[in-house]
Amino acid sequence: MFSFDRIEDPDGNEKPSLLTNFTSITWLSKNTSKTEPEVSSAPSSRAWIKGVVICSWVIATVLTINIVLTIIAVGIAYSKNGEEDFSFAALYIGKCSVAKNWMTGLHLVINILSTVMLGASNYCMQCLVAPSRAQVDAAHSKRVWVPIGVPNIWGLLWNQQGKRQLLGWILLATSLPIHLIYNSAIYYSIGSTEYAIVIAPPGPMNGTGSVGWNECFDSAVGLDIETVKGEMSRSDLKTLSIQECIDTFAHDFVSGQRMLVLVTDDPMPDGEPLAFMGRTDSTYIYEDGSTFKWMCGSDSVCSKDIVNQMVNGEEWTVQPLRASTPWIKLQIPNENGFQNASWSSGSWLSQPDISHTPDTRRLNEILHRATHEGEVQAALDDPSNWANASFPGNVTIFFYSFECPSSFRPTRLTQTCRIDHCLTIPKDESCRLTFSPPICLVVIGCNLIKLICALLTARDGREDLFLTMGDAVASYLACPDPRTEGVCLLSKGLVNRRTQGWRRKPKKKDKTLDIPLYLKLPLQLPSRKRWFQAVSTGLWISTIILFVCMIAPGIYGLLVAISWFSDLSRATIWDNTLGEERPSTLIGIPTRPDAMGTFAMIILPNVLQLFVSIAYFMLDALLTAMLGAVEYNNYARNRKPLRVSWPRGAQRSTYYLSLPYRYGLPLLIASAVLHWLVSQSLFFVQIISFDINGVPIPTTGSASCGYSPVAMLFAIIVGGSLLIVPILLGLRRFESPMPLVAQCSAAISAACHPMTSTMDDTANHALKPVQWGEIPGNYSGRDMMTFSRRIDGDEDASGSGNGNEELQEIFPTADLDNLTGTGAANSWLYHCTFTSEDVCEPREGCVYV
Repeated sequence: MFSFDRIEDPDGNEKPSLLTNFTSITWLSKNTSKTEPEVSSAPSSRAWIKGVVICSWVIATVLTINIVLTIIAVGIAYSKNGEEDFSFAALYIGKCSVAKNWMTGLHLVINILSTVMLGASNYCMQCLVAPSRAQVDAAHSKRVWVPIGVPNIWGLLWNQQGKRQLLGWILLATSLPIHLIYNSAIYYSIGSTEYAIVIAPPGPMNGTGSVGWNECFDSAVGLDIETVKGEMSRSDLKTLSIQECIDTFAHDFVSGQRMLVLVTDDPMPDGEPLAFMGRTDSTYIYEDGSTFKWMCGSDSVCSKDIVNQMVNGEEWTVQPLRASTPWIKLQIPNENGFQNASWSSGSWLSQPDISHTPDTRRLNEILHRATHEGEVQAALDDPSNWANASFPGNVTIFFYSFECPSSFRPTRLTQTCRIDHCLTIPKDESCRLTFSPPICLVVIGCNLIKLICALLTARDGREDLFLTMGDAVASYLACPDPRTEGVCLLSKGLVNRRTQGWRRKPKKKDKTLDIPLYLKLPLQLPSRKRWFQAVSTGLWISTIILFVCMIAPGIYGLLVAISWFSDLSRATIWDNTLGEERPSTLIGIPTRPDAMGTFAMIILPNVLQLFVSIAYFMLDALLTAMLGAVEYNNYARNRKPLRVSWPRGAQRSTYYLSLPYRYGLPLLIASAVLHWLVSQSLFFVQIISFDINGVPIPTTGSASCGYSPVAMLFAIIVGGSLLIVPILLGLRRFESPMPLVAQCSAAISAACHPMTSTMDDTANHALKPVQWGEIPGNYSGRDMMTFSRRIDGDEDASGSGNGNEELQEIFPTADLDNLTGTGAANSWLYHCTFTSEDVCEPREGCVYV
């Protein structure tokens, strides 16, 4: 055993030696029982329970809020609104702006509650996985090290045993529904309504039109003539300018409108009371601009930009639809006798072999001008119309009816009308704010289970948990671990190379006592490392792979979206705003909004949120490990108090975000922005269709997912930055060549062997500002060191002199009287440690034990 005795100065004052009871390696025989160091409990040994109790109160508060909000929602939906469906119920039906604002506010509340609850749950999981001093000592007795100060969920799930492992699994399992469905407990449904568009002169509607006009009025407008007369006679009609009209109706989903009247001073076609412009079809909204194509005339592609280009200043001209088209079946003479023919829309149908004589051409003109069967018959009875006097007598009309305007095949007149302004006939909007009782119950159940798990975690009887590296340093300064004596420059890299027999996992058969003695100790300062070396290779690889798996599909989806927008003849993807619902940005063929389809579409976009959350936790663990090593390394440059979970004396508290605020706050903000961008990149869309009278159309509507290329682009940029920034930070070098412990318990313990140690608050190094460095003084005399083996706690009585034989076995080629043979600059021995006493900067070429 190394022992640096007290040295007397020339004045006779006794000075403390470098190290007292300093053991390099404790070698025990197979039949030797180990003597465990007794660690007295500090007054704060159970202080970690306070944090778990606080988390229990937080989870209980969130549970209470969730229950209260759910009861209020059920009361509103099933009592006030008369809902009957258990899967989904409407909290509000009305103005779309109100529904959207409520959804935004409630989602903000939900995100706050979920963040608080998941944060409290994660703290409990960290307490479960954090090792206690007793557990670390037990591991060290087997030459096994454990990680300290970094979130290690994998270790909780697979390496812990018993109640702690079960609680860890339950806490993790109950977090999944929170990520997947909590944000979808409240969602917004678009109420797309049909509306009619007509052209009319100023003033109320007077009289009726032709036979065809009257027959087609109901199908073209969706309302009967008397209803329209009454609506147009109302005094509360809203007047819109041309630009206001375009801004209001140039949307794919319009709610709260029944009829749009385009007012013109131009004469109506054929003297009708008003002209038809069409009616939107809410059962077919799978193409951008399909609901306002009437603004673009016959153009196959319509958008608001195209409409604005068609408006020349304040002059807007439109082409009305043909009110009706005769459909006639008749028999006409030809050179072979007679033939049956059909005529509609100004041409003969399915009869390409009709002979084009002057009489057939004249008959085509008459049929084109006629508005009813009587006009046709009168023309047939006029002999002056025909070259062959027998021709009209041989024409027989079997069927005469009218084809009404169709949204699929609209026939527009050549006549144009200049629009002066617009009148709107509004109705109640039909957008919905919907909540799901099953989702709320699942969330409440998970919330309750988390509360129970938190309370059980608080009943854990362990003491002195090492939640941070500061906790471990404070414990080892008060009571050093004799198993790590004599290796003050031990690092995680050396431990990973099995220096002194250390390993990460215990073997099935303990062979600790068979470790060869020639395994070298770390004697000299290492070179300065880079930040990234403080993080395990596995964590780096898994983090990079996760980000690549998230970003690569996003890039592919963005390229597909750009190609799709190009096919739609759009200039760029910037024509689509963040989170905007458009038919072209709906994924696949929308399904009917039944319960199963809605649940499936709700979960799909939230799967991405789950991956973003996992990426955040992995990035947080990576930065915590890297920046924790930076702070640990800074103790070699500056004297400062330890940062511990529950501070005492001069100690400081840990960071609330587990990271320095200059890193933690930007990471938290970037994560929140990424969550929001992902929610705008892929989002749930439900469309409920209503007819012109405001009645839901049961066979229409859809539940689907929409995407936004602009949001995808920004999400890729933010996600890529979150990966690139830690990589660039990892290339920086540490300020000091202090050994890189990287959360390794053995290396941390080896650096905490001050000359004196006590649990007394007045002399405890951990309660004062500390610094890591070299203990002043040099020790070259062999008589100042003694080596021995400890057997059953006693020194070996074999009479082996000063123990140099054991040191010779460890370094078989070294000249013990001249350590410069090992690469040292001199033969003196030095020691480095954390201490509140004076230290100096370690030097290259010196031997440290």
